[in-house]
Amino acid sequence: MFINNDNDYARYREDCMIEEKPKNFVEGFGYGCNSLVESVKSGLVGVVARPYVETYRNGGWGMIRGLWQGVSGLLLKPASGSLDLFAKSFEGFKNTVRHTDTIT
Repeated sequence: MFINNDNDYARYREDCMIEEKPKNFVEGFGYGCNSLVESVKSGLVGVVARPYVETYRNGGWGMIRGLWQGVSGLLLKPASGSLDLFAKSFEGFKNTVRHTDTIT
């Protein structure tokens, strides 16, 4: 999926967080890794795409704004993806422990 601006990325990330409910640790780790890969990819694409899009929309000042958005996205999107990796992994771990508690 190509994410062309930060609002689309935020909406996509929110939808994934709502839809992906891991049943066990392995599934949670998989969801987290997928989120990390998508966020790194979006950050790398944003470094090139955001200055271009903002320059097209707003001219010279748009280029400065786009560079700022691209660089900040390069730093912050992978950070949010790594937090998602931990969150989904621990959510899956919690569900694994819950499932084994109900069996015994």
